[in-house]
Amino acid sequence: MEKYIVEQIDDFFGVFSNNKNKDLNRLLIPYKLIKVPLSKGDVVEIERNDKGYQINVL
Repeated sequence: MEKYIVEQIDDFFGVFSNNKNKDLNRLLIPYKLIKVPLSKGDVVEIERNDKGYQINVL
């Protein structure tokens, strides 16, 4: 699992960035696949699996 920071969360997408390459390594995940409550600035671990993404808040 890689660690990311929540940059933006709204009704459509969550935008996550990696600390190392903030501009180069961003993930856009559809909001319907995010099953945990998140807010801007949260540090999370994200792993891709068969059902979408597993997101754990650290």
